[in-house]
Amino acid sequence: MSFKVKVSIIGDFAVGKSSILNVLNDKMDYCTQSTLGVDFFYKIFSYEEQSYKFHIWDTAGQERFRTIVRSYFRDLDVVILVYDVTDMYSLDNLEKWDTDLEYINKNDNIIKILVGNKVDNINRCISKEDGEIRAKELNYQYFETSCKNKETITNLFKNIVKIVYERNIGNTINLNKLVEYPSNELTKQEPKKKNNSFSFCSIL
Repeated sequence: MSFKVKVSIIGDFAVGKSSILNVLNDKMDYCTQSTLGVDFFYKIFSYEEQSYKFHIWDTAGQERFRTIVRSYFRDLDVVILVYDVTDMYSLDNLEKWDTDLEYINKNDNIIKILVGNKVDNINRCISKEDGEIRAKELNYQYFETSCKNKETITNLFKNIVKIVYERNIGNTINLNKLVEYPSNELTKQEPKKKNNSFSFCSIL
């Protein structure tokens, strides 16, 4: 069974949103230029013999793009809100982003993920405990990442896919079904795994 999952990654300017996605897509340089407005790509993940096609909108953090960005808050299945653990201002702005999301998005069952990025930085000033407290206050699930450590990015999306799967089989989210892939195509892309396996392949 294949499902479409609509995702937006949001947060302040320069917190590392695009860098996270670059690492996810195996780009050699995790650094990136500022997103102008909104970028889009999709990625296919597999979990428990089901396929999830993530339609991911990478949104700009600058205030001048805020009106454009807000239009990509509608009808999301997953939102990934990112802040920089070296920047208190990005932590303080989380509530503003969440308020915008709550005002525009009408999906009561949206999966909300808060990500503290740049945990490798020696200038870190926001602890994991503080991030977890803010996530609990805003009703988000909390994860930490470093774009210099691909495993943290992989684990982030592994957990998101698992959450999507659990919510989907529990009927607490309503995902659009996609046309089934030919069995031989899936076999070529993803070798058969044991139960509770996780794998992904990117299509840009």
